[in-house]
Amino acid sequence: MQRQVKSFHNVIGLRIAFISAAFAILGLANSVPTFAAIFAMFFALGILFLFIGWARDRKLVSLQAHGTAYDADSIDYAPVYLLRIWGYITFRAYFTYVDSNGAEHITKTRWYCLRLGRSDVNHTPLDEFNLSAKVYVSPDNIQDYAVGICAEK
Repeated sequence: MQRQVKSFHNVIGLRIAFISAAFAILGLANSVPTFAAIFAMFFALGILFLFIGWARDRKLVSLQAHGTAYDADSIDYAPVYLLRIWGYITFRAYFTYVDSNGAEHITKTRWYCLRLGRSDVNHTPLDEFNLSAKVYVSPDNIQDYAVGICAEK
């Protein structure tokens, strides 16, 4: 079964925004304005994370349409064990790919989240998933790229 790996910013931003909005409303309903103000700031932080994630998603879609696609030759990852978020494994990923000129490129590290299935537990190691990735590169600037990752178990 193939699973799409999501941007860390989308996953965490949605959760922060949802939970903080609920607590801010609870604070307003109970006439505790400082409590509501604190969680309103967390809500704004969650929305900021969502906008960053959406911008990365738009960039990926744009480069999928107009960029050059390369298969990632090697995918190294470093799990972020402290950030197991509501059924997601969080990890940092490094990719290398060879472009059409034969030059090897190494991408920067980004944080990604992989949703666990019903049969997985919160401590399922990332080694159990087979990660594959495509790197989409802008034809005008090789430093303008986006990565689409899929995982199979």
